[in-house]
Amino acid sequence: MHDYWLLRQYPNEIYKGIQLVCGCIKFDKVVLATKDISGLEFPGDIDIVEVPGFYPIGAERILIENTLKIKLPHDVIPANAGILVLNVQTLLSVYEAVYLNRKADSKYITVANLNKKQARVLKVKLGSKISEIANAVYPGEGPIFTGGGLMAARRIDDNEEVIRTTNFIAISQFPYYKESVLCSKCAICVRKCPSGLEVYKIAELVDNNNLDAVSKYNIKKCISCGTCSYYCLAGRNLSYKMKIAKEYR
Repeated sequence: MHDYWLLRQYPNEIYKGIQLVCGCIKFDKVVLATKDISGLEFPGDIDIVEVPGFYPIGAERILIENTLKIKLPHDVIPANAGILVLNVQTLLSVYEAVYLNRKADSKYITVANLNKKQARVLKVKLGSKISEIANAVYPGEGPIFTGGGLMAARRIDDNEEVIRTTNFIAISQFPYYKESVLCSKCAICVRKCPSGLEVYKIAELVDNNNLDAVSKYNIKKCISCGTCSYYCLAGRNLSYKMKIAKEYR
């Protein structure tokens, strides 16, 4: 939400940030990818691409594949392949550092009350207590979660602070998983997995404590997006099983 807001509030500053980066690194082309191009105006040297509104379109390799039609191997760092992926907030910070001599000691985040379907964009100082921010906006509304993305969220620690990778704060009830013992083998987790992993087969190996066998399923390609848990018709927390498999050895 905050990236959408920043693009419309600070387009000139973001463009100047792009120019500054281009002054340091020679690029063949510059692409601005967004889910909604309505109302956006940038000079002609910027290719504006409207990407599909599915999650997790913001993941680096998925974004690159959808905008540049380049499929990178999971073990290749995009920058090493000549592709630099920056979010608009980073570009705004570049502008502020050079033109305004401003330190990058704050950031914009989305603060949402998922129980009431409400959200706000806030500029907060790095090091601010997450609980204090949440309670200032939505006091006493329930458990507080944070993370880099909604599907990979976790409940905060009491004294947890905003860091550079904090993108959102959410107030929500705990997710409920039925955790059915049997997998229906419907394979919706496979169809929805953005990395094309055979999720239910990996989960079965984890359930059977046969972790030595997970490597043949390219588990390192998992981007921990949580999509498999969201779509599982049996209500199984598949993303947790994927995490176990990914961290093995």
